[in-house]
This record gives sequence, structure tokens and C-alpha cells, in this order.
Amino acid sequence: MSRGPARPWKAEREQSVAGVGPGRVLPLIDTNALLAIESLFSRATIDPWAVKLASTFTDVFAYGDAFRFTFGSSQSMLSDADWANTPTLVQLLRQRDSSAVVPLVVPTNETIRIHDDYLAEAFQRFVTWARNNRRTLRQWLDTHKTAKIQAMQQAQVAREYYFDLDRLTQKHDLEVLVNELRTRQSELLYAFDNVLRAPLYGKLAGSGQHYLNHPLRNASLLPTFEAEEGALPRIAISFRDSMAKSLGQLSLDEYCILLHELRAAVRDRGLHQLGPGDVEKEVLRDIAASVSLPPRLRGVGRLALFAGGIIGGLAAVPSLGPATAVAGAVVSLSSALWTGQLPRSAARIRWMRWSLEWDLENQAESRRKCCR
Repeated sequence: MSRGPARPWKAEREQSVAGVGPGRVLPLIDTNALLAIESLFSRATIDPWAVKLASTFTDVFAYGDAFRFTFGSSQSMLSDADWANTPTLVQLLRQRDSSAVVPLVVPTNETIRIHDDYLAEAFQRFVTWARNNRRTLRQWLDTHKTAKIQAMQQAQVAREYYFDLDRLTQKHDLEVLVNELRTRQSELLYAFDNVLRAPLYGKLAGSGQHYLNHPLRNASLLPTFEAEEGALPRIAISFRDSMAKSLGQLSLDEYCILLHELRAAVRDRGLHQLGPGDVEKEVLRDIAASVSLPPRLRGVGRLALFAGGIIGGLAAVPSLGPATAVAGAVVSLSSALWTGQLPRSAARIRWMRWSLEWDLENQAESRRKCCR
């Protein structure tokens, strides 16, 4: 039986919520998640969920028509000065393709007040989570101590908290938690203030649109709010695992370039119009090599390269290509005999392609089998 092409992040119905036009795929990612990704490439403390978010965002960016990000403002549109207060990741992606980045303005004109009963229960849930995740919360708080993030918070919210949290300052649980975590009261309320925004951002995302939230926002939910830990929509091929293995070799700028290259590959080959298992292995090998995803050596490749002297350290093998290319490969491959893992640069050495394999091709095989 034939079937139509699968459309990732397809809206359940036509809508025009928060700038979403009919049929458009505009996933939402909140600012905290973007800042978490940035922390991977800084010398400061790394967000506990940084790798998960950076790899998941790869699919969000590659398959969406564009991505939206949250920005607090008292105005309905962003000025040039506002753009300067967005995460560096947003600015780099926008420089290369302005159409791929869409701000979703969150009104900050007034402090939001939550009913006392609901606020008390939500805070109690947050306290319970914090006591069982002290190191994780401490690490997240440390990532938000930079002058840049604090200035961004002040520019977007223009006050200490988005919600009215003054009623919590005298609570005994807060005092106990401050002492247990050896932190300040203002820091814990700042974290809780961020947690409370999950229902707001989920609503603003729009029906049928994917919302990639920072996992901290799952630490405590309002009693009237329900959330599902749903899987990402079905897509032809996921780059998430491959990106996770590449992150240690990338700068922030290189990460952004790779995101754009994967986005272009999806559109050039029409992958956003296909479903799981609809792409052959050789196509995926070509994509992986073209964007230099890190490969690994096949078992037979290790033996052949070892026998040819490449892994062993003999650089002068004229039949395999220019001596400079071979010499460069020797340095990169010195430990590959044992681990099989290679740097991204190995994907650009054409004479080695026969001995390489990528996670993408194995993923394609497993999806094809499960979808038969």
C-alpha cells in the first residue's frame, strides 16, 4: 500500500497561534535550552543537560521550517538592541540564515501572580526535586552566574522574577533548602521562577508544534498542568546521536556551521518529505561524509590499514594518495586500531571511504527493518 510523505512536526490542524502560519513547522526552544547548549563551548561550568539538548536541537533545526525561541520583552517586536541580548547561538544561526530564526515574544509588562494554593504546592514539589538533585541544581545555577546571562535576564525581564514570588521568602522550606545547598535565597527562587514558565511556553508553542524545553522546567509543575514526555515526531533519519559524538570536536561556530549543513542536506535531498526507513544507506554515507560527521573504522578497514603501514606509522605510501594526506592520516589514526573512533577530518580523506562507517547508516538499517 502506498502512503504519502511524512511531515515532521506537522500541526494537527491549521493554526495561526504565536506567529505559526497554517501548515508551517515551527518548533519552539526556550532560551534556557539555548544557553545550555552554549555552555558546552565555553570554559565556564557546563549545564547538566547540555549534551542532550545540543544533540536533540540538531533534528529540530534540520527538519523545521524555522525554529522559534522565547524572548521576554515589553514590546511586541525585537529591536536591534534586543537582538544583541539574545544567546550567541541564536545570533550565529541568524547571521547565516535569518529566515531560520523566529523570535517568540513573551510579554513581561506585568508581574504574574499565581493562586496561593497552587503556588504552595508547586513550590513543595520543587523543594522535593531539589533535595534529591542537589548537584544537578547547583551545577545549573553555576552556569547562570555569568555576567552575560545575568545581563540578558535583566534586559528581558527587567526585574528579579517573572512571577510574584515574594510570598515565598518567609517559607521554612526555603530556608532549609538554602542551608542544605549552601546557596542564596535569590538563586533558588530564580531557579523556581524558571521552572514555573513551562506551562506558559508550552501554550505559546501552539497545538501540534514541538516544544524543546529545558529539562529543569520538568522539576515542578503546577497541580493543574499536565505534561507528557513524548518522543520526537517520526523523521526520515535522526542526526542526534551522531551530533552527540561530534560535540567534543567542535567550537560553537563549527557547531552552527554543521547545523546549517545538515539543514541544507535535509532540504537538498527532500528528507523532510520522507518517513523512517525511506533512505538508502549509501545516501546517508554520502551525507555523513559531506558534512564531516565523525566516522569509525570498519573491522576489515583496521586490518587493511594496519597491513598497509598506515596505522603502524609508515607515511610514505604513494599508491594511496599524496604523502601529506597520508602523513596527516597517520597522526589521526594512531589509536584507531584499538578504538575504531576517528576525528571528523577523516571523513574528508576520500581514499579512506571504503574503510569507514557512520552511525547514520546503521540507524537507517534498523529503521528499515522495524518499519517493514
